[in-house]
Amino acid sequence: MKKYIVILIVLFFLSCSTERNVKSQNNSKLVIKIGDEILTLDKDNSTFSLNENCNSIHTGASYNQGNYVNSFLTEFWLTKYGTIVNVKFVDYLDNAKIYNSIDFKPKETFLIKNFSDLNGTISFDFEGDLYEVGNHNNVLTIIGSINHEETVDIDCSYYPSTLQTEIEGNQIIFTKQIVNSTGDNYEYIFLSDDGFKLSLFSDNELKNFDEGVYGFDENTNIRINLEKYIGINKASVYPQFNPSEWINYACTGTLNISEQVNNSDQYTDGSFNVIAKDANGEIVYQLTNGIFKI
Repeated sequence: MKKYIVILIVLFFLSCSTERNVKSQNNSKLVIKIGDEILTLDKDNSTFSLNENCNSIHTGASYNQGNYVNSFLTEFWLTKYGTIVNVKFVDYLDNAKIYNSIDFKPKETFLIKNFSDLNGTISFDFEGDLYEVGNHNNVLTIIGSINHEETVDIDCSYYPSTLQTEIEGNQIIFTKQIVNSTGDNYEYIFLSDDGFKLSLFSDNELKNFDEGVYGFDENTNIRINLEKYIGINKASVYPQFNPSEWINYACTGTLNISEQVNNSDQYTDGSFNVIAKDANGEIVYQLTNGIFKI
């Protein structure tokens, strides 16, 4: 019997998100091409939503076409660097079908370009394919741009975890975090936008480890593991970790806990380097200059 692990992905900003809907947004505008139709969403025909907190950005608009209220809804969840967390499109005129960016590697089929977050105004271009949730054969292509003014900057109610590293010379920013704990075992899972899953395992909460350098392999009480998603392109409301859709690499390396911060912001500050090998013992990836705040 195949083993499936169902998980709820927690976006960095979920627990502290506060949203404002604005009907009379001054000059906010979203231009979108759906098929052969180009639409301009503005204050006269749409309701905009926006927030920025916990290192994350949510922006989008609900379009009202003629006598139809909420003809469609488009939403973008991004990091403050413009990295995709999720993109969503709801077509209320077609049985409220939901289209999302694909699970685990949204960057493969959807691009955010010319991202700018300056003086309370967020703007970017977008282009790519969204997949109907539960039906990977139905793909929607959207192209456009958004300029969103009067961003609300909200204080975060917790310290947002961050993790980034270089893989084959490319800077990878991990955009989602999941924390699993069973008894004395902890797993801090981070997902990138291009199919990598990095897990930090420990036999105690990370905040309880002494500062210092820890060498690790697959058997140590604190270690890092790397996996790569190889499943089909699909979109889900609650993505599943199906082990057969991931390549699991044997990892060795060093993890440096440089500081345990225990004031109004409580987190563990550190860095790491990882060598990931395949089943034949060949080096597949080298993770360098990794840093984290958890």
